[in-house]
Amino acid sequence: MSLGMFVIFAVVLAPLYIVLLGWIFGEPREYKPVAFGVAVLVALTLMMVAASIVPNLFRFVIPT
Repeated sequence: MSLGMFVIFAVVLAPLYIVLLGWIFGEPREYKPVAFGVAVLVALTLMMVAASIVPNLFRFVIPT
């Protein structure tokens, strides 16, 4: 894991982690916002992973 990925997952997304923990362990419990927050976190993660993989795939398709 590169330093940039560590910074993104640990530092940049830290507020989102705190919000999700507040939704999950806070009172009153409403699961709809929790599901939305988890979906946003998963979507961001998938987009970051895809953005790091796609340029590497083009290296194989278009050799330089």
